[in-house]
Amino acid sequence: MSQAQYVLAALTFFAWGLLLWKGRLAERLAACILIGLAVISPVLDDHSRTASMLLSIGGFVGLSGLALWQPRWWLIVAAGIQLVAALSHVAWLLLDTDRLWPAVTLRLLLWFFIIITALVGTAEGRWARYARSPSADRA
Repeated sequence: MSQAQYVLAALTFFAWGLLLWKGRLAERLAACILIGLAVISPVLDDHSRTASMLLSIGGFVGLSGLALWQPRWWLIVAAGIQLVAALSHVAWLLLDTDRLWPAVTLRLLLWFFIIITALVGTAEGRWARYARSPSADRA
């Protein structure tokens, strides 16, 4: 792994920890989605590109559902970034294997943006007035 990948991994674990520790229900559910994407995606990449694409689309649907359920700007942004990542799988399916590294690099960059958004989202969930309302964590 390169130094950049180590930094990304450290930021990822830090963001997950903050989302689970300091976040409200929406942030904790989003952390579960992000952890699922990070853990399951490498396994699926080795077996089926289609399954990997469906997982990425599932991540988009999950984040979008959370964004529709709870008033959080960071969830809207994260869902949009995840949509771009999901669409990059289409290019990966259409191109031959010699040209798939740009799509992989793009997804790593998009993951970085999702993690930065999640770090901001923890602050939004903690301190935004609309996120602190009693109805914000209704099930």
